[in-house]
Amino acid sequence: MKVSAFLQLFGLKDIPNLDTDSEVTEHEDIAVLSSHLSSHPLEQWQESPRKEISESYDETLQTLIENAQKKQDFALYYHAGSHPGQLRRVSPLCVFRVECRDFTYLLAHCHLRDAQRTFRVDRLSLA
Repeated sequence: MKVSAFLQLFGLKDIPNLDTDSEVTEHEDIAVLSSHLSSHPLEQWQESPRKEISESYDETLQTLIENAQKKQDFALYYHAGSHPGQLRRVSPLCVFRVECRDFTYLLAHCHLRDAQRTFRVDRLSLA
């Protein structure tokens, strides 16, 4: 991933002494970028109130909500992250929105990563 894409992803602008055309691969680059993440949009997003969604007119979103309510595992393709388009099996926990964002999210346990993950709904498709 290019440094410029990483900066854009987290809503950051310019960071002194960092080549924005290079790839984020060096530990020093990651440390410099990480040090600038505190008090930025990601942290704000994590601390923002979440509103759980219990129904929707959107068919895919309604399926996600029902699976979360039933605690029913399902498969999805996530078209973002480190491996876009990769098939994942998840155990859904809830579907929610965050006050500071216009997007809807799925909170689930990802069996591929064996960890809890938050998926942006507009970046996934059901398998």
